Amino acid sequence: MISLLFFVNDHYRFYELKDKIRSSAYLMASMIQQISNTRSNKQINTENLSFITHASCFNLFDTKSFGIMMKVCLFYVKKVGDDSYTYQAISFGTADQFGTNVDQLSNVGATRTQNYSAMITKCPSLDRTDMFIENVGDEKLLIECFYHPSASYSKNKLGFIILSPEFGSISRYKSNRGNFAYRLVIIPKPGLFPVVSS
Repeated sequence: MISLLFFVNDHYRFYELKDKIRSSAYLMASMIQQISNTRSNKQINTENLSFITHASCFNLFDTKSFGIMMKVCLFYVKKVGDDSYTYQAISFGTADQFGTNVDQLSNVGATRTQNYSAMITKCPSLDRTDMFIENVGDEKLLIECFYHPSASYSKNKLGFIILSPEFGSISRYKSNRGNFAYRLVIIPKPGLFPVVSS
């Protein structure tokens, strides 16, 4: 009976965290689409993404106390020819929500143009049916939100007694993001991407 109660507790917590990261992904998508509405220059910059990431993880509360951080990988792709794609990989995340620093961007990739097979070798997450682009000139943005453990992580801080959650790699060369991850594909408004430095 006690083991069953522990399992019910862990099961609830597991799906609660999955739901929170899904909410963060949708919040991020909404803010990306709307942040430059009142500007003449619509292109998103790194400062915009820092504040978007910071705001989109507030639904988790104090991530530092939980021993986890929210990480995000964005993959922007535009079809420019029959088998030619321009893409940009951006990865960044929160150190902790209530610290002195807003989110630290770890990597804003250069905009590259390659064929499909070379592109997915660099970014395996792009090898997805929902990232297929049919027409030249069309664009898509893949948003991957996931939790990553900090140095102080322990499963007890997250409220787990039996289950040991899996956390994935933050490398853009791998597509495994762990148990607490959500992927969302959107068609960005024209002019938003690629991301530029602040």
